[in-house]
Amino acid sequence: AFELDIPCADDNLVKERSVYAEHLIRYIFGTFNSYDNSQLSNPFTDNGSFVINVCEEYGYGKTSFFALLYNKLTTQWNNQYIAFCYRPWMCENENSMVNEFFNIFREELSSYNPQINKNITNYIRTLLDKSNNILVHFVRTIFCQSSSMQEERQKLKEAIVRIGKPIIVFIDDVDRLQKEELLFLLKLVRDTADFQNVFYIMAADKNHISSSLRDCNISNPNNYLKKIMTGILFFIY
Repeated sequence: AFELDIPCADDNLVKERSVYAEHLIRYIFGTFNSYDNSQLSNPFTDNGSFVINVCEEYGYGKTSFFALLYNKLTTQWNNQYIAFCYRPWMCENENSMVNEFFNIFREELSSYNPQINKNITNYIRTLLDKSNNILVHFVRTIFCQSSSMQEERQKLKEAIVRIGKPIIVFIDDVDRLQKEELLFLLKLVRDTADFQNVFYIMAADKNHISSSLRDCNISNPNNYLKKIMTGILFFIY
């Protein structure tokens, strides 16, 4: 583990953090290129994706690091990736968190593969019950996936693979979420974290996450997070 005792407050520190940005970008493209994206892969064996959490405390430059990372992607890897930001804290409730999440995917990916529109629509439909309670049905289908959900999920995964580019999803300001919202976000990410070519970069204080999970009766937050996050990033100078 690394430690950070100096906030990202000047140009020199930004330059130092560029090393971490370079490593993370190479990790993304290395993972992407290690899979044969010209063919649909075996959904039971492949894991061409990951979730990384930038877990410094509030005010230690997580958003600045996101900006640095995005700038490097734009200047050095132009047109070789798809990147967008998901801001769950701006959503009013869990229902809107789900809708916003998939709507962003639809908006950002449909120009590369128009079939995505239909795939996402059908996938969301499997998350809805007759009462239109997305939260209840979404949680239920995560743990008890029906054959129809599995089928639509697989179609969506295949449509994403056909795009042939790494898809980087930035999730910033997670610390702003209430404990129930945070737990729901983690479940949402967990259910989509194995979509090949999709890479999540989150920004959240690990202590805040652990405290919130304990408040939600998750007795061992570290073990819970290991099921979702591939790695955790700290900064050191």
